[in-house]
Amino acid sequence: VGLVVAILACLLVQCRPKGGLEVGVDKVGAIAFDPSTDDPAFRPCDEERIAEYYRVFPRYGEGLKTIRDQLRPALETLPGIPGENGYLTVRFIVNCEGAAGRYRILEVDPGYRPKSFPAPLRDFLLGQTRELQGWTPGRQEGEPSDSYYMLTFKIRDGRVVDLLP
Repeated sequence: VGLVVAILACLLVQCRPKGGLEVGVDKVGAIAFDPSTDDPAFRPCDEERIAEYYRVFPRYGEGLKTIRDQLRPALETLPGIPGENGYLTVRFIVNCEGAAGRYRILEVDPGYRPKSFPAPLRDFLLGQTRELQGWTPGRQEGEPSDSYYMLTFKIRDGRVVDLLP
């Protein structure tokens, strides 16, 4: 699991949109605002100080268990697609007010090579992730902080078989 997360984190650099506002260009994996996909109403509190989740620990409810419990009913409705295997990671920002935005997707096959899942599956998982609102922001130096967060869906035959932080 740790290796999967490390590899996906490295690959996420490719998720930065082309064009748009270049923010934190010296920071690997920065998620710059993309007017073609991002909600302009969502704003980080401090664009220059967006921490990684493992430094400030944002939370949804009681953690990954709450996320799994909330997503489980919807994920169980997926019909499955034979031969569609790999990992789909949704990476996003949780701002200091607990709002989430600027979602980016990375898809890889079981060998961690880039792949594309069918659009209905990808859109469904992104939509379910977007519904997770009301985060508890991480804290940096005692203050609420913006941070990146990611959820990785492990997919086997088009069905989600695990959810990784």
